[in-house]
Amino acid sequence: MLHGGVIATLLDAAMTNCLFAHGHCGVTADLRVRYRHPVVSGEACVLRARIERAAAPLFVLTAELRQNGRCKATATGKFMVPQAGPWQTPESEMQALEGRNES
Repeated sequence: MLHGGVIATLLDAAMTNCLFAHGHCGVTADLRVRYRHPVVSGEACVLRARIERAAAPLFVLTAELRQNGRCKATATGKFMVPQAGPWQTPESEMQALEGRNES
């Protein structure tokens, strides 16, 4: 069985990645996870996330983890986008990590 902390991390990461895919770089402000059924380790699972509400700088997202067609866990997260700094977009964040940030 997969540990609940790992499941929460996967759901949080899915929501963060969804924000990145829409051109936003935010940090988790609130995370609520509902564990519905045990997740079997060593078996494939599918994670999906979507933006439910966007009122910058606050975004509300939901995510779910499915395994063998069954919903095993869900999450709702609130994410804050920083107001200023080089980390506002995934592109500038990647440039900074790669040492290409031209400030």
